[in-house]
Amino acid sequence: MEKIIKKYSSLQEQEIDDIRYWKELSGDEKLIILEAIRAQVWAIKDEHPERLQRIYRVIER
Repeated sequence: MEKIIKKYSSLQEQEIDDIRYWKELSGDEKLIILEAIRAQVWAIKDEHPERLQRIYRVIER
């Protein structure tokens, strides 16, 4: 990931640029970033995510 430094003259200008940035990303790129953030939070809290439980139910017809 390339690091870029930007200077803004107002908070509103920065918020508009943030929105533009997130709109330009693909869904896959957003998911990759989300997973990286989640991994960092788990590392900070020293927790491991619980796995989803699989529940099967037999239904009679």
